[in-house]
Order: sequence, then C-alpha cells, then structure tokens
Amino acid sequence: MKTVTEWNSTFLSKVWIALVSIILFVLIYLLLLTTTFTVTWFACKYSLLLLFFKPHYITIILFISACVLGGLISFFLLKNLFKKEVIDRSGFIEISREEEPQLFALIDEVVNQTGAQPPLHVYLTPDTNASVFYDSSILSLFYPSGKNLSIGVGLLNSVTELELKAILGHEFGHFSQKSMTIGSYVYYINRIIYNLVQPDEDLNKTANTIAGLTNVLYGAVWLAMRATNGIQWIVKKLYLLVNKAYLGVSREMEFHADRIAVSITGYGPLETSLLRLQLADHSFNQVIQFYVNQEGSRTLNLYEHQSDLSAFLATESGLTVHNFIADINLQNTSHFNYSRLKITDQWSSHPSIADRIERAKSQDGPVCTDTRIRAITLLQYSEKWQSTFTSQFFEGLGRQENTVLHHAQDFLSAYKEQYEARQFDPVFCEYYDSRNPLTREQLRALQESGETHGHETVWFSKKLAEESQKLQALESDCQTIRQLIAGDVHLTHFELDGIRIRLKEAPAVLEQLQSEAETLSSSVLKQEATILSHIQELAEQSGKSDELTLFWDRYEQIDHLFDLNFPIIQTVQAEIAFMFEETKLDLIPKKIEAFRKTENQFKKAIESVLNHDLFSDQLTPAQREVLNNFKSDFQIYFKHPEYQDQSVKLLTESLTIMIEFHHESFFRQKKELLNLIAAIKKENSGDQISMTT
Repeated sequence: MKTVTEWNSTFLSKVWIALVSIILFVLIYLLLLTTTFTVTWFACKYSLLLLFFKPHYITIILFISACVLGGLISFFLLKNLFKKEVIDRSGFIEISREEEPQLFALIDEVVNQTGAQPPLHVYLTPDTNASVFYDSSILSLFYPSGKNLSIGVGLLNSVTELELKAILGHEFGHFSQKSMTIGSYVYYINRIIYNLVQPDEDLNKTANTIAGLTNVLYGAVWLAMRATNGIQWIVKKLYLLVNKAYLGVSREMEFHADRIAVSITGYGPLETSLLRLQLADHSFNQVIQFYVNQEGSRTLNLYEHQSDLSAFLATESGLTVHNFIADINLQNTSHFNYSRLKITDQWSSHPSIADRIERAKSQDGPVCTDTRIRAITLLQYSEKWQSTFTSQFFEGLGRQENTVLHHAQDFLSAYKEQYEARQFDPVFCEYYDSRNPLTREQLRALQESGETHGHETVWFSKKLAEESQKLQALESDCQTIRQLIAGDVHLTHFELDGIRIRLKEAPAVLEQLQSEAETLSSSVLKQEATILSHIQELAEQSGKSDELTLFWDRYEQIDHLFDLNFPIIQTVQAEIAFMFEETKLDLIPKKIEAFRKTENQFKKAIESVLNHDLFSDQLTPAQREVLNNFKSDFQIYFKHPEYQDQSVKLLTESLTIMIEFHHESFFRQKKELLNLIAAIKKENSGDQISMTT
C-alpha cells in the first residue's frame, strides 16, 4: 500500500517526547540493574571469602543472606523484562476460511488495500469490539509477531458491511505503515514500567517462602522488599512521564489508523461506524443486564434482542431506522452536548469520537455507496455462532435449560414496560429527566422573594429543558476549571468556545462562567417556581391540595434521607476498595481498623432505613434479613492470611441493597409527585398556561 500517513509536526513532537522518556527510563533502569548486580557481586564475593577463611554458622548465614538479598532484587528487576503477554482466548471461537468464506473475502480485501500482513487466526467473540492482536514479548521488538483478528458478533450484528470494512481498515492500519512502528516500542516499554509499579504477587510469594524457611533469613528478605519498594517509588515517577508520552503517541496512532480506514472506504463509513458502536455497545449491554436481573429466564439468541432493542432506542431518540440500521450522524448524537470547554484528555489512549470524526473529515478517500446490508449477513453460520455465545452466557449465570424462555417479542415488550416505567410524563418535556423538583422550602423562598410574581405563567417546554441542560453544562465546566486551577488535572491550556485559554487565565474565565451560571440558574428557577406555584393554585381549586402536600412531603422525606445516607454509602465504597485489589497482607488489618468508624456510621444509616415509617416496606424480606444480619453482628473481614468471605459478602450485599434502595425509593417518590402534578395540569388544561416551545 502507498504511504498514507506522514510524520507531521504534531506526530513528530509526540514521538520525540516518547523517545526522550524511553531513553531516560532505559538509562535509569540500566543504572538500577548495574547497581544491583555490582552490590550483589561484591556482597556475595566478600561474604564467600569470609566464609572460606572463617567457616562459621554466622558467616554461612551472611553468605546466604547476601545471595537472597541480591537475588530477590534482581528477580524483581528482570522478571517483567522477559514476561510474555498472552491474550486470553477462552471466550473466543476460531473460524476458518471454509466455514465463513464471505467474511474472509472481506478480510482479504482489507489486507490487500492496507498492505498489512494477513491474520494468522480469525476469532469471533461475543461482544461489540474488533481488534488485531498478538502475544507479545521482548522478542516482538526485534521480530514482528504474527497478528490475529477478533471480531465481535455483537459488532457484526450492528454495523453495515461497508462500516465493518472501515473498522477493519482502522485495525489493520495500526500495523501497515512504517510511521506506526514506533507505537510498538513505546507500548512495550510502557508495559514493562507498568508491571514494575504494580504489586508483584510472584515476588511476594517467593519472599514469603524464603522467609518461612528460617527466621535467620527474615532480615535479608525484609531488606530486599524495602529495596524493591524504593525502586518502585523511583519507577512510579518515571511511569507518569513515560505513560503520558505513550498516551500522546497512542492518540496520534488512532488518527493515523483512521486515515488508513478513510483511504479505503471514504469518510462516511468511518463516521457512522464510530457513532453506531456506541449504540451497539449500549443496546447489547442493556440486553445482558436485563437477563442478569431476570432470574430464572433465558433466551435462545441474545443478538436478536440486541437488534430489536437497538432499533427501539434509536427510534426513541428520533432517528429513522431501516433494516435495524439507524440513520446516524454526529449532529443527532451530540444534540444535548452543551459543554463549551474542550480539553485534551492526556490520560486517555484514544481521542474523543468527535475529534476523530473532525480529523477524518479532512482526509481524502474514495466515495463508496453503502448498501446498508448488515455485516452479520457475511456469516454463513451466524445463527450457530449467536446460539453458541448465548449458551455460554447463560451457562456463566448458572441458568439451566428448563428456565423460562423469552422470545424476541416477549423481551421487547418486557423491556419497553421497564423503560416506560423509568420515563416521566411527556408533559414535562424532559425537564425533570436530569433535574429534581424544588422542595416546598425552596419554592417558598422564591415565592417570598417575589420571583414568581409579575411573570407570565408558562408551562414546561423544550426551550426550558434546553436552558436546564445548558445550566448543567455550565456548572460542569466550572467544576472542571476549578480542578485545573487546583492542579487536580495537569494541563497548560484549554479551549473555551474555540478560543485557546492559558491556565493562568483560568480564574478570570471561571468568574465569567460562574456569573453566567448564576444568571441562567435564576431564570430557570424562576420559571419552575412560577409553574409549581400555579400548580399549587390549581390543586387548591380542584380539591387536591392535601394530596399534593402528602406526595410532596414523601418526596422531601426521601430527599432528606438520601442526603443523609448517601455520602456515608460513598465513603464505604471508597474505604473498602482495597478488599477487591491486590493489597499487602500487613496493610489489610490497618485498613479494616480505619474502616470501623465508617462501618458504624453505615450501620446507623441501615437502622434509619429499616425503621423508617414510610419507606422500610420497600425492602423485600430477604433484603431486610441481610441488612439486619450485617448491622447486628461484629463483622470479622480478615483472619491472616485470608479474607473471611461470609463477612465480606454480607458487607457488599448490604452496600448494594442500600444503594439500590436509595436510588429506587427516591425515583419512586419523584415520579409519584410528578405524576400528580401532570394529572392536575391535565385536569385543568383549559387554564391560561401558555405552552411555549
């Protein structure tokens, strides 16, 4: 293939930064290795000489300790250098050219057009992804490994044949151009450093084994582990530098791979494939989550449900759908993105989809007509593969063959019922989709300040919902700038409304945006307060004032309970995260002890839920039993050297129940209040409220 990518100034700057960081790491790494080997050599040499001239129990221990000390540190430094990364293929199905000739014909076409090497193996996976991958080791830097291709059946089920060609062009493009070679080197060095800074289970096991042989070696093991901790501290500092450089190169590689995709399919298929993948992934995950929650049920084909759900969700979003393929573009998928900030995420390996689409627009490519035939039709045995992956999924859930079967129409009906139960009355024009109603105290404050007087009485409208969305985006932008000023996010500049802003100008920009947010917030709240004040008047006139007061009171009670308990729940989540991470054994008891204060607060929060007059009946008997068992007993989470699974499980189940209870109870009371407000409005549809748009 002709050269499509070039070393432009942006790419060159990223590459040079990456190369400098790699060279710096290699020099420091070699220095650490040299120092370790030198110290080990002299320690072993002189302790051996001492043993030779003065044989004694103590000199024997000194010699063995020197070998253990140097050996453990050397093991730590060298093991990751030769570690082979093997991709787990346990959920893959390898397919052959004889089985799927049409798919292989498309792969051959893409390989020829990109100039890449054909894949050694082609696999189908159950998800919505595609990737070209290989098992890598240090030899991969000198002898390129053969590449394999994996394609998700969920992806084939969601994109057109031409979009699939663009996706494969992007994936093979990573390996087809000389300009892309640098990425492999940066990636491998980055992976070595990453492995060095992670807790090393093999090293810990080896050290514990040696220390367990005899107490006299404990000192050498302790010293070796302290030395490796010091090395990790140095390497972590390097990792920040190298990883940032790697991610910068990685983002540029994505742009280059996109350019190759555009060169074989044109710009359009790349744009729609990038956007469609979001819908495909969301719909497939929704199907998966549906069956995870529906105990005792299964289906013969998850992918039929994915197609139906994707079409339904696209239609709900106002998109037209033909043959399960939605007409999709950047404009109709980013309609509610009102953020005015543009910040390059330096810690992301991929650019944003919007940035990729914007960059791809300027690339030259052929004009290809998309037949809009789904890529799944390329598979000769599509039903077989879909059925196999579906069976694997339900086997993983422990669902037996005799569980209730959901057919396509059954699933969609059940999903629609759940979906509609989560929607608010259309009369609110989506205003409350991302906002909560004012409490009566907030409403009274606005009424007493005169904010609801002297204004035209309007109703919720698309315009008001849009203003609310803009307000939320403004508040989010303000929070992001605060993080920049505080140094939580390390950047030298950002863009606002397309204008480049230096970090030192951020405080002035923040002040400007805060002023705009206050003005817009005042306008939005005035309009909502005016509407709700009018609803109070209508409720009084129609004899529903007491009912409105009752529903509002319930909403405010759960709102208060949520505000009290949810910060505690979030603290619990943060403080027990170590239980699900690789944590040193000596640190676990200390972290558990530090958690005890929060645990007591969590138990009080559970008590407040169990004893609440209005909401405790929203817990099932099984949920009440779990919460009572947790709060009633002192939980022992860890006995050296292992966690106590029963107590940890009880804690996590209680946490899950509390999260679900607060979210579901709040939503239920919010919806009941809004349903009543909508009913009052509809009963008085002849009033003077103007339906502005």
